Amino acid sequence: MGSRWQFFHRRQPSFLIIMTHLSRHQLAKATVTFLGDKRTLMRAMRDHLREQGITDIHMIHDMGLALDRMRSHGPDVLVVDLDDTADEVARTIQSIRADKEFYQLPIIALTGHASKEVVLKAARMGATDVIVKPFPLKQLHERVLAALGRNEA
Repeated sequence: MGSRWQFFHRRQPSFLIIMTHLSRHQLAKATVTFLGDKRTLMRAMRDHLREQGITDIHMIHDMGLALDRMRSHGPDVLVVDLDDTADEVARTIQSIRADKEFYQLPIIALTGHASKEVVLKAARMGATDVIVKPFPLKQLHERVLAALGRNEA
């Protein structure tokens, strides 16, 4: 746990500050996109974020369509499941980072592997944050708020 905490340590304190700066109106305007093939998990995350006031949520199940679908709705935050086909996910994230429209888009990566290597690999791919599964949905909400707050700044 020590090394994972150190990796995120600089981001953790900003959660409380960011949550106080985002109004209900700002949350309602935020667009979050989920990318992955685990539909049940994606629906649970979508439903939780909607309960918290983030209503513009899109789900993309086909990595090959990710950029085109993202261009149609312009997400503020992307949540990607790294446990899907690893090579395809890596190529998709790299193509998102290479795109001039999305190169600074906050990407939250989800993984079922808590190893330092997986977290570092996600960062090298272009993820700005990593959440290890299983996780409480509140944690996803906090990380999305932090990412939205970085966009506002």
